[in-house]
Amino acid sequence: MTAPLYIHLPHGSALPALGPEPFKVLLIAENIVLDEWRAKICEDLARSGCRSLVAWGQDCKEWSVAMGRTGENLVVTGAIADEPLAEAMWFAVHEAEHPTLTLHALVIAHVTPHARRDEILFQFHSAAMREKPGI
Repeated sequence: MTAPLYIHLPHGSALPALGPEPFKVLLIAENIVLDEWRAKICEDLARSGCRSLVAWGQDCKEWSVAMGRTGENLVVTGAIADEPLAEAMWFAVHEAEHPTLTLHALVIAHVTPHARRDEILFQFHSAAMREKPGI
């Protein structure tokens, strides 16, 4: 897998252009958002090529449900509510899949008021390189 793309998504912002190849998303939700904005971001992600979404953090189950409602393309979703972020990062790399597509690209969508790109990517590389979480 190539290095992940980090995108900062403060509440109310627009999703930047992504794709065109199918990709998976690790969505890190650090704040609660309006349902309408969540639905819009999920629709835009699906339209851009997201075919697998792992949601972690605030309202992660709502993110997973919203993504599952996005339309004609199958998007595999999951929510990791009761585990540390490192577990979600590991899962996004090693377990998140699609039944018919190989997803080489990973986008980390960070829903937070303040971007922490370097910190999140450092945590991601540390978590993703472990053989199993918690070891």
